[in-house]
Order: sequence, then structure tokens, then C-alpha cells
Amino acid sequence: MLSSIIFIILATLALISALVMIYVKQPINAALSFIVTLLSIAGLFALLGGGFLFLVQIIIYAGAIIALILFIIMFLNIKEENLPHEPYKLRWLTAMTLLVMPFSAILI
Repeated sequence: MLSSIIFIILATLALISALVMIYVKQPINAALSFIVTLLSIAGLFALLGGGFLFLVQIIIYAGAIIALILFIIMFLNIKEENLPHEPYKLRWLTAMTLLVMPFSAILI
């Protein structure tokens, strides 16, 4: 019972942080949300008994690749006025979510 609750919490955290990663405007906030997504997926691997995948997810992805992404974002020093204006981003995200939901319901 406890593992089911932890699974639901980690899966919800992964989905919410992935949506935040897509929606935020600042690249550094997207990268930090990506870290949360990777860590929650690593927790799912640990919960399902995949110790090796858990360690690979933490060491390689959450450690090395995210450090590289953060270094590149900091090195580029992107200003907010240089970021593109995306007025329809929320509509696009909502439309794609509604489009994918029936197909994900088939998989469940």
C-alpha cells in the first residue's frame, strides 16, 4: 500500500515538473525543473527494483548531463529580452495534452 502511494506521488511529481519545464520562460528554471523530473524518475526506478537504472539516472543524467546543460545556460548568459515571445504557448500545451490523453487512456 505504501509503495503505491509513493509511486503515485513520484509519478505526479514527474508529470508536473515536466509540464513546468515546458511552460516556464527562463532556461535556468526549465533546467532545474528537468532535474526534479529526472530525480523523480530515478525514484520510480528505485521503487520498481531497478537499482542499476536508479544509479545511472542519478549519476549520469542528473549529475553529468544536467551540469553540462546548466554550464551552457550560464555561459551563454541569455537575457530575458532575447528570449522569444510565445503568446500561444499555454494553448498549444493544452491542445497537445488533450490530443494525447485518449491515447494514454488506451495504454492504461
